[in-house]
Amino acid sequence: MGAAEDQGLPLRCPGVGAVVGPAHGLRLRARSASSFRSRSYSSSGLRKRSSKSSVVIDLRERARKDADALVTIDDLKRWEKAHGRLPRQCGVFLNSGWDAKAGDARAFLGQDDSKTLHFPGFSKEACEFLLNEREVAGLAVDTLSLDVGASTDFAVHKLWLGAGKWGLECVANLSKLPPAGATVFVGAPKVSGASGGPTRVLAVWG
Repeated sequence: MGAAEDQGLPLRCPGVGAVVGPAHGLRLRARSASSFRSRSYSSSGLRKRSSKSSVVIDLRERARKDADALVTIDDLKRWEKAHGRLPRQCGVFLNSGWDAKAGDARAFLGQDDSKTLHFPGFSKEACEFLLNEREVAGLAVDTLSLDVGASTDFAVHKLWLGAGKWGLECVANLSKLPPAGATVFVGAPKVSGASGGPTRVLAVWG
């Protein structure tokens, strides 16, 4: 993601579809399959194309030590202390460094002997904070899911997508983005009523 000197940097994770499955490349989510009251992406504020200010939460150091690392409210407030209040209608991006594992399905999934997956995600509490106390348009992760891999209730999916927000999964190149100040362009698939699908994401800054 990102581009210095006004050049565009794509945020696609090219290896994921090949090693995990074709449904798991960079994708836009706008409705939870378990939340029938939520809306399709066409009513989630992402008709055709959307540009948003990006907020990058860097969890790489923690994720190297703990595959189940979570974005917490403290992480969000720490970002605000350094950069100011989260911009209105921004996108909050989790940079765990997981895109570096995209060529290795075992490492990317983090599956243990009990078939439980392990990769970072947003905590339920952070999701509730962003929904209730900030005006955020979308969430994005460089992993397979907005929820942590070991989640069994998919609370973030249900809360976030159920509120009519959008999410991006399998985003790449977040380590090249500045923590604040980039503009991200998210393209929405032209499928009426869809809950999500493949997308193109581009970030620019200068």
